[in-house]
Order: sequence, then C-alpha cells, then structure tokens
Amino acid sequence: MALGLYCALSVFECCQAERHSSFHFVKTLLMPVLTAFYLLTSRQLGKPVFPFAVLALVFGWAGDVLLLGKGDRFFLSGLISFLLGHVFYAILFVTQIAHGMTPVYAWLMIAGFMIYAAIVVRFLMPHVGSAMRIPVIAYLGIILLMNVGAALRAGSVALVSSVLVSAGAVFFMISDTILAFSVFGGRKDRGVMETYTAAQLLIITGLLFV
Repeated sequence: MALGLYCALSVFECCQAERHSSFHFVKTLLMPVLTAFYLLTSRQLGKPVFPFAVLALVFGWAGDVLLLGKGDRFFLSGLISFLLGHVFYAILFVTQIAHGMTPVYAWLMIAGFMIYAAIVVRFLMPHVGSAMRIPVIAYLGIILLMNVGAALRAGSVALVSSVLVSAGAVFFMISDTILAFSVFGGRKDRGVMETYTAAQLLIITGLLFV
C-alpha cells in the first residue's frame, strides 16, 4: 500500500504545475511515504534497515520542504539538505563494498561519470555566480562520489541490488543536473521531479535486495 501510494503521489505531483496549491502538500508527503514503505517492507522481508538510508530520506524530505520557500536562503538550505542526503547514501554504498570484488564494467561506469561531470562543469559554471560556485562544485563532487560508490558495490551485493541502486544514483545525477541548469541557466526544469522520485524509489528498492 505504501509503495502504491508513493507511486500515485509521484505521478500526481509530476503532473501538477508548481503554482498549484496541491503541489506543496503532495511534495511534502513523498519521502515520508517512501520511508514507511522502506521500513515496513524491510520488516516484512526480514531485511536489515540501514540507518544511513533513513537519514538520506529524512534529509531528502527536508530538501523538498525547503525548496518550496522563496529566496537564496531557502535554496541554499535545500541544497545543503540534499547534499547531506547524498553524503549518507554515499557512506552507505561505500560500507557495502567488498575489497577486490568490483567488476571491470563498474570502472567503465565510473569513467563515464567523470566525463559527464566534466561536461556539466564546462557548460554550467559560466552561468553560476562567484558566490555559488564553491557550493555547486561541492554538491557535484558529492553526487559524483555517490554514483562512484553505487558502481563500486557491484560484485559485492546481489545483481538486482547493484542495478537498481546504480540506476537510482544515475537518475539523481540527471535530476540535479536539470535543476542546476534550470536555476542557473534559465532553462525549463521539466523532468526534475520525475527523475528525483524515480531515483529515490530505485535506491530504496535496491537496498531491500542486499
């Protein structure tokens, strides 16, 4: 039921314009519902609950709420919340890496992430003011680290867990890239929430197969 509710809320939220009053209410429900799904399903399947995953969801929720506010202070606070969420995911992924178990294709993925990050920096930085460059670069570095951690855990966990978590991390990178170009480059932000909600669901579902 929690999974169905999350999917329904995600579809509803992605179909709404941000000016609609229901957008704010639905957006604040997404992470609590996904957290409930994670906790209930983990208990039902007898799987461990990873505290870092719960913390990542909590800070994701805080970021969702803060970004509903207007002004640089709310935006920066939301950015920090999401950054901390990525940090907790990255720590969790690193703890699941077994030494010497990383397959070759994972290193190829990491090389692709590095190229992607370089391209984003090349085209995004000219639009970012001097005051925001360090926070933006730090954020990009953390989400890159999260994706690297997700890739390196391949071979240390079940294949389905590796695929789902890696896909979720990639969707996170895409979502944040779209948002960055929307905020700093003045482009449309279509696709931010679609990729964000998919990213969170994929990662949490993948952790249930560890």
